[in-house]
Amino acid sequence: QYAIPEIAAAAPGLDQVIAAFNQIVAGVAGAFGVPVADVFTAFGGFEGKGGLLLIERHGADAFQPHPTNAGYRVMERAFEAVVK
Repeated sequence: QYAIPEIAAAAPGLDQVIAAFNQIVAGVAGAFGVPVADVFTAFGGFEGKGGLLLIERHGADAFQPHPTNAGYRVMERAFEAVVK
């Protein structure tokens, strides 16, 4: 799960929830030999990389966590890295 800095700033403790969730997913997937696309790191971790989420756009709704087209391309590359 990627982090959304704008939402995390308003929700103390959310970073720990996201980190725990990602660890659980990686642990379960690893136990069964299932590769995991690391979208969290690809999106810049808790600091985030600019331009990847709609929430960053001027006039966007405060709860618009979906990726931009650039964000989807970053996700695509993260998935390609584990598929190849």
